[in-house]
Amino acid sequence: MNTFRKLVGRGDKDNSSHDLNLSLSLLRALLVDLNNLQRSSSNYLELRKQKVIEILPLFFKVFGDSTSQDIVEKLPELVVLAGFVTRYLVYEIRRRATSHSTSDASSLIVDFLMVPSGEEVLPGYMTLRCIHALSATTREVIDEMTAISLPSTLIKCIYLFFDLHSTSNDGVIDSSHDKRNHLLKMISTIILRLLKFPKASEELLPDEDLGLLFVAVTSWCPNHNVIWRKLACECLTKIAKNSLTPAVVNYVHKNQCIAKAIHAMRKLPEVSAVEIVEMLVTIFCLLKDSVSVSGVLLEDFKVNNGYLFLVEFLISLDGSSDTQTLDGMRALVMLTSSLVYCGTDDLRVSDDVVIPIQYIPDFTLPNPSGRGNTVRNIAAFEVLQSALVRAQSTILLSSLLDSITAVYNADIANYFILYNQKTLCQFSCRIPSMPASVRMLYLDQIEFIVFTLNYVPCDEFMSLSSVLKTSQNYECSTDILQLFQKFMAFDSVYKDVLRNVGLLNVLIENLIAFNAKLAHLNSVVKPTNEEAGELQYFYILCQTISMSFANNDDNISIFKSLDKESILFHMMPLSRSRSSALSIYQSILSSSLGEEDLFDLLQLIVKSHENFELRIEVLSLLEESLSANAKVRKWFASYQGFVQITSLLAVEGAFLDNFHVENETVFTFIELLLKVITAAMRNDPINRRYFFNELKMESIVNSFLLLVPFNRQKSLINYHHIDSTDFFNFKFRNVFKVK
Repeated sequence: MNTFRKLVGRGDKDNSSHDLNLSLSLLRALLVDLNNLQRSSSNYLELRKQKVIEILPLFFKVFGDSTSQDIVEKLPELVVLAGFVTRYLVYEIRRRATSHSTSDASSLIVDFLMVPSGEEVLPGYMTLRCIHALSATTREVIDEMTAISLPSTLIKCIYLFFDLHSTSNDGVIDSSHDKRNHLLKMISTIILRLLKFPKASEELLPDEDLGLLFVAVTSWCPNHNVIWRKLACECLTKIAKNSLTPAVVNYVHKNQCIAKAIHAMRKLPEVSAVEIVEMLVTIFCLLKDSVSVSGVLLEDFKVNNGYLFLVEFLISLDGSSDTQTLDGMRALVMLTSSLVYCGTDDLRVSDDVVIPIQYIPDFTLPNPSGRGNTVRNIAAFEVLQSALVRAQSTILLSSLLDSITAVYNADIANYFILYNQKTLCQFSCRIPSMPASVRMLYLDQIEFIVFTLNYVPCDEFMSLSSVLKTSQNYECSTDILQLFQKFMAFDSVYKDVLRNVGLLNVLIENLIAFNAKLAHLNSVVKPTNEEAGELQYFYILCQTISMSFANNDDNISIFKSLDKESILFHMMPLSRSRSSALSIYQSILSSSLGEEDLFDLLQLIVKSHENFELRIEVLSLLEESLSANAKVRKWFASYQGFVQITSLLAVEGAFLDNFHVENETVFTFIELLLKVITAAMRNDPINRRYFFNELKMESIVNSFLLLVPFNRQKSLINYHHIDSTDFFNFKFRNVFKVK
């Protein structure tokens, strides 16, 4: 082995420059002799073999450590040498492949080409090494090797090597394992260098070797030979990237290579999902790169149900627990999404897009950017969509949604090009059953449409409306409601959108339907997780309705037409629903339609004798509304609000029987009564005049003094450390701002 390495590996470094020049001269002379051999002689092949065996040691002696540039500069007969060693190699390989079974032929060829053992010098390995060195030199050398059919010969070898025997015995790897890997690297380098050029790929056409390459890419082989199939995949990928000429594309189309590949992958036995993904990666590379030449291969893939196969294959991987399979599944989703941008024709924005002029008057549809990020292949996108509808695992669902999001983000026109696919609408019915992470990815896409595209997706809103109407998943409904709150905060026009798409009706109906649960939820001391989720949904539902009512009388009108049972009035006595009801009341009172609701609230204060907490909260709301809105002050006076409020100060009222209530609560109630009266008069001369002239200040003072029987409730006096007169002065005069 050492002798061989000295001979053919590095050259003799101790040789003088003179010796190397002599060796180079001898090498060139032998090339001349070799070139002068008469091909017609009976022993031509034997003589050629002898000359080649003489030439190879000299070549490695002279050029063992040389760069490809050195070889080109020092050996003008480079193309001649390449031609002879290539012919010799091709002849010897074909001779061994003839009249033998594929298994025997593969073994004979490998034995001929592999690294020798010991000090044995094998011409096959030497020839392969020489070709390996020469293939890195010039285009003329590559053309010469191609003309002698080296590319097709090596492709045949790769396919034959699928039948090689294993290099391990009972798990023990023998010495030929490393040699075979070295051979793989040598052949891989040579064939990939050749296939960088169109002539090499076209050389595969006459004898159907390109078809054989497709067969190799999509064939089963033993695990120990998968390395050769991987090389076949690399070869086809190299052709797609560097040498895909019209002739090659035409061959693939006419010979139905794509159809056969799809059929083969469908029927492959005992092949792992990862291996099929590798095959698909290769086919995808060919499809993507072929578009620059012709769209016929992409059409072949579609016509032969390639996209349907992708969907079925993705769904077959769904639910796997194998890490490699899951990685392959994710990779396949990403590759499929990359096909979305591949096509020969520019696609226009769909004519069916509804332009929301009534919501966004200046909205215009975007133009496709046309920079490789625009959708050109709707069939590929439909793979993502179809798989999304059928997928079950969080991993696959997340991968698909991420890819769809990436497509929408790649070009702002893509959503509108894909408008008729209704992707998000089709998937919406599934989100209640989806994990929270998947649900949020879906809702993020709706956000993107609204915030980034500045578009009102009415179809998607209607589909979410259906979800809210039918879903019993309160966590899901809560997430949807919070999304709509974002939209209303972003632009008040979405309050009108909610009404026009029917979503507001659903929210109000859900609130009315939820009334049956309120009594039970209000009585629960420590809610379970499920009950806590229901309460959270209820609070968010009320917030959403309240937001939609703010400065929007049309929405309030819808509520009043649907709320036949006065749901808010029933919510008020319940402590857990009161604050939500008050927030809705506040929005209604701020509108022009709150007159009747003010009357209801006044009646609630007067009649809720035992519930001081309720009365205090309602009074707080009234004070705020009276201070902010002149219409509320007008309604207050017309409904005898002054009379009703001041009557609560009379001795005949319900006060005197309720001094079991905490003292501070009583004082808070009294103070709020006075603040409500004050708020009703502030900035309102008519109300102020009515109050002082019609109700008489003296009657209010008398009612106030009768309110607390100081002679029987000394604790009240002690509580504030003031007498009755001081109490009146402190509370009443301070609130009324009177001198």
